[in-house]
Amino acid sequence: MPDNKTIEQIVFGNFSDFVREHAHDDVYRLRLKYGSDEAAAFAIDQIEARQKSGRKLPTWAENESLLFPSPLSAEQASSEETARCKQRLFGTRFDTICDLTGGLGVDTLYFSQTAENVSYIERFPRYCEVARHNFDRLGRRNISVVCADCREYLQAPHPHHALYYIDPARRGGGNRRVFGLADCEPDIAEVWQRVAAEGARLLVKASPMLDISQTLREYAATDVYVLSVKNECKELLFLLSPACNDEAIIHCINLADGGEQTYSFTPAGEAALPAPVPPAALGAYLYEPNASILKAGAYKSVCRDFGVSKLSASSHLYTTEKLVSDFQGRIFEIVETLPFSRQMLKTCAAHYPQANLTCRNFPLSADELRRQAKIKEGGETYIFATTWKNDKILIICRKTSVY
Repeated sequence: MPDNKTIEQIVFGNFSDFVREHAHDDVYRLRLKYGSDEAAAFAIDQIEARQKSGRKLPTWAENESLLFPSPLSAEQASSEETARCKQRLFGTRFDTICDLTGGLGVDTLYFSQTAENVSYIERFPRYCEVARHNFDRLGRRNISVVCADCREYLQAPHPHHALYYIDPARRGGGNRRVFGLADCEPDIAEVWQRVAAEGARLLVKASPMLDISQTLREYAATDVYVLSVKNECKELLFLLSPACNDEAIIHCINLADGGEQTYSFTPAGEAALPAPVPPAALGAYLYEPNASILKAGAYKSVCRDFGVSKLSASSHLYTTEKLVSDFQGRIFEIVETLPFSRQMLKTCAAHYPQANLTCRNFPLSADELRRQAKIKEGGETYIFATTWKNDKILIICRKTSVY
């Protein structure tokens, strides 16, 4: 990463031509050949970042005037899809927002499109310089860029913001990945103490691996957002408030090509529901909740709100005789149900040589089952290996056309 020249000095001349010409080249070979030159090294950073994040960050990938301070900044940044979701949730709700860990500035950018004023705080000078360059190219005049550690920024006199947003680093000693908020950097408890003293709210972006229940015991959150993209859980968002007296509401959001699935519930409401009773027989349809609902643990609430029956306590699969078209997840039409045995597995493989396999509450993983059955991956058939009434079964399905 270049440090001796300004960004404008580095990108002068044939910088963009070099990036365009070598856009699909091997970056390791490029570094061996050109890496000693400061401008070329920074240009190679752009190539590597674009190669890693084209689908995740289309605005940056398609706009040649936008820059990445480093390839790592692209890896750590929110996707534009999740940033747009946060804009809808918070950028229209709070007039003034402060991004305490600015990074590449993707979240800052989208907040600024609806909020009146946004502050971008970042401790690395090069990141700040690149952010100013990018925000200027994008015509964002309502963003203030401040080069400072967010803890020092909060300690010093600063403008009041209605919402502070933080995406702490989730790397420990030896570059070890961590998940708990207490292990992240900066310390969320310290940041929250200062934000709460202002009477403001703090939005914390956390790893999808974080334990939601434990975090709610530690922090006063009014809302938790479990954010998935195409049925893959990407982010947990905790909205902390100094005036939090009620139980948190958990919002499950799945962004998919066909639209947005949303579902909300409370942990107390989920806990108060009776244990689901397995159905006497499977219906015509099988339901698999989306990744956000599964992460949030709304297993019993789903039964009540959608009128579906849960196969067993740990299977997290549901069934009905009539189609529930607004179910928040994948919907399948059951073709047949088979008792599981090695002989039946061979019979199943003979009838369905290609299928998508899923295991829920089953002694084998999907990969192990596929190896034993010798079933090719893909196709229009879906096979769920699961447990129902203490019996291991294979449910053969085809996906419905309902979103």
